[in-house]
Amino acid sequence: MLYEDRFDSLIGYHTERIFPACDWRLIKAQVGQESAFNPRAKSGCGAQGLLQLMPQTDLSIDNKIDGFDIEGNLDNGIRYLSEQYSKFTEVAEHNEKIKFALASYNGGRGYVNKAIELAYASEMKMPMPLGHKGARPGQWQSWDFTKEMLKSPL
Repeated sequence: MLYEDRFDSLIGYHTERIFPACDWRLIKAQVGQESAFNPRAKSGCGAQGLLQLMPQTDLSIDNKIDGFDIEGNLDNGIRYLSEQYSKFTEVAEHNEKIKFALASYNGGRGYVNKAIELAYASEMKMPMPLGHKGARPGQWQSWDFTKEMLKSPL
C-alpha cells in the first residue's frame, strides 16, 4: 500500500457519512495538500492534523480539540468544509460551490466574501446587494473569475 493511500477507507467513510455530495478523493487531495498525509502535522500558525484545523475552529465544531486524532480531525475537517459549502447559497453550481468552500476553508469566509463583492462590483458595475441577497447571476459565481479579486488589496 502506498503511503498516501493508507487513509483512503477512513476518508471515504467520513466523507460519505458527513458530506456525501463531495467526492472522497477531493478530501484525500485536500489531506495531501494540507498535511502531506502526516497526522502529526502542525503548521507555523498552529493548525493541526491531517486537515490542518486551527484549534479554535476544531473546538467550535464539536466542543473539543481533536488535533492529531486521525478520525476526529477527519470528521471535523469534513464537517467544516461541508458547513462552508452549505453557506455559499449564492453560488448555484456544485463544482463552483466546492471551489468557493475550499477557499473559505483555507482563507476564511470573510476574505472570500470580499472577493465575491469585488468580483460582483467589477462585473455588474454596482455594489453587491447587502448579504448577497438578490444579486444578479454572473461570472462572479465562477471561482476562476472571482479568485482574481484575491489579488486585490482587500
